[in-house]
Amino acid sequence: MDETLALGREVAQKLAIKDIVLRCSNVQVREGCSTIGTDFGKMSSQSFQAPADVDDFEISRTPKNAEAEEKTKSHLYSFHYRIGVRLVPDEEHENSDDEDYEPPIQIMATFEARYVAPGELVAEELDAFAKTHVGFNVWPFWREFVQSTCLKLGMNSTINVPLYRMPTFDDSAALKQVQPEEDAEQE
Repeated sequence: MDETLALGREVAQKLAIKDIVLRCSNVQVREGCSTIGTDFGKMSSQSFQAPADVDDFEISRTPKNAEAEEKTKSHLYSFHYRIGVRLVPDEEHENSDDEDYEPPIQIMATFEARYVAPGELVAEELDAFAKTHVGFNVWPFWREFVQSTCLKLGMNSTINVPLYRMPTFDDSAALKQVQPEEDAEQE
C-alpha cells in the first residue's frame, strides 16, 4: 500500500466532517447551442477534479460550567475541491484541448469541505487527506449539483456522473484518479 494512502487513512481517523458547502459555480451554454432538441447522448463527457487550497482555523471553546481558563482548542480545516464536466461533440473532440475551445455545455464548481480535529495537523497529513478522502466526501454533492443543473438548463437528458472511485497510486507515488470511460452514458 502506498504511503500517501496509508497516511490519508490515518488522518481520516483524526478528522470529523463538519459540513460541505458550494463555494462557487459556473455553468456555460455555448452561444447558438440550444438545450432543446440537442442529442447530448451523442457527445463525450470530459471531466476534471482536484483538491485545491486548505485553510486552518484554530477554535477555542469554554465548555459549559467551566472556568474561563479551561478552554479547549481544536482546529477547523477547510478544503477547497474544484471539479467540472463538459460535453464535447465527437466531431469537435480534436479541438477540445485548445485553450480557446468553448464546449456546448460546461458545468464547474468549487466545494468547501470542512473538518474538525482535536489537534493540529502538519502539511503532509493535510495533503494526503486531500488527495485520498476529500473527493469522496464531496462527490455526492457534485453528482446532485450536475443532475439538478442539467434539469434547470432544460436538457432532454442529464450528464451521467458515475459513482466515485477511490484514487490509486502508481509506483512513483504520484496520485492518479481512476476515471470512467470518456464516452460516459447519458441517462
